[in-house]
Amino acid sequence: LCIVAHSDDQIIGIGGTLAKYATEGKNIISLILLYGEKSEPWLKEDYLIKARVKESQAVDKYLGIKKTFFLGIKEKDYKNLNDEKVKQKIKNIILKYKPVKIFTHAPDLHPEHRLVNKIVIEIFDELKLDSSLYTFSIWSLVDVNKNFPRLYVDITKTFDKKIKAIKKFKSQWESVFLLLPITHLKARLNGLRNNSKYAELFHKIR
Repeated sequence: LCIVAHSDDQIIGIGGTLAKYATEGKNIISLILLYGEKSEPWLKEDYLIKARVKESQAVDKYLGIKKTFFLGIKEKDYKNLNDEKVKQKIKNIILKYKPVKIFTHAPDLHPEHRLVNKIVIEIFDELKLDSSLYTFSIWSLVDVNKNFPRLYVDITKTFDKKIKAIKKFKSQWESVFLLLPITHLKARLNGLRNNSKYAELFHKIR
């Protein structure tokens, strides 16, 4: 189960790993909490919401993700993630699918990523899950969770698929374009640390 703030976060942050897991026959679920309608301010919100949902469903299917859920909260209302009813919806999905691994945001510079990190940890601890909880960073090249055990996943065979998936977010191409150099650099740096060409880095925090 991958729990993220925005519809492109799971691809930029963990897309190579998800594609790899899909080829290994693992069942993958994506839970997207916010619509991200503020990402392209020159576009109408209703149009962007529909476009991001449609694109995300198509991209997740392309990578081999079995189910994609949208919690349906607008980005401007992201603090509503603290609402108990919202948290219960997240809990219900976790309890229904009983994931072996949960991936979510590291506490990086993005306030919505930090809030999602906080909430997922709270829910994980409250439910006393037997799952493993891993975090990943979207923006930062710095190891923001360096006090936790690292997991490197070799994504050399699925890196090209990850990049193609990122480019499928046509409605937010300007934002995605800016992230592509960082995505390449992070994958190469993590690959060097993992004795592979490309890799993604996670921290096991639970």
